[in-house]
Amino acid sequence: MAEGPEFGLAAIGRASLRDGAYAALRDALLAGRFTPGQKLIIRTLAAAFAISPTPVREALGRLHAERVLDLLPSGSAVIPPATRAGIAELAAVRAIVEGGAGELATPRMTTDDLNANQHYLGRLQMAQQRGDAAEFRSAQRDFAFQLYACTGNALLRDMIETLWLRAAPALSLLPPVALLRRAQAPVQQQIHAALRRRDAAAVREAIARDIVATAQALAGLADSTGVIRPAPG
Repeated sequence: MAEGPEFGLAAIGRASLRDGAYAALRDALLAGRFTPGQKLIIRTLAAAFAISPTPVREALGRLHAERVLDLLPSGSAVIPPATRAGIAELAAVRAIVEGGAGELATPRMTTDDLNANQHYLGRLQMAQQRGDAAEFRSAQRDFAFQLYACTGNALLRDMIETLWLRAAPALSLLPPVALLRRAQAPVQQQIHAALRRRDAAAVREAIARDIVATAQALAGLADSTGVIRPAPG
């Protein structure tokens, strides 16, 4: 598909435009292409997707219903601001839900599942070695969702994806240097080793510890009012 003019978004095929716009916006959010406080203008998004404004408006409404976006009177939307308190609250929920998902998945993983997980770990390690923060974030996401898919629980996976949608804009504020510095000893390596041992408790603890540590790193970017801002430079 042709690249759209904004955000690296691609034009959407004519089949199921409403669902296509919704899925494309979710993918862009998960990829960290939007930042807290950023406005999502219906006309701009419609032009990027090469579709009419109506499916975009409906997609924004769905994301608002999931508490991912705030709607403006015009019908466009804005990414909610990231605050120290909000990030801590979200991290506490993610640690419980995602840690539990990792624990549930551990005994269900087949040899093929473990090998696939190792593949994503390899991608993480290669991205860290190259200093490629964008690829590191992508592989990090793929590693996590491959693991969570092994729960066999679609409802749980959907819940986790919604939590990631709410967290991703703030996570995009973490400077690449800080992200890759933390990646020198990636928690995913610990998780994979625990998966190989079938140590479900260790998987749960490693996932929860990483989520909380990342939230603490973001909290360090907060200003005097508690709002998290991009790091200088």
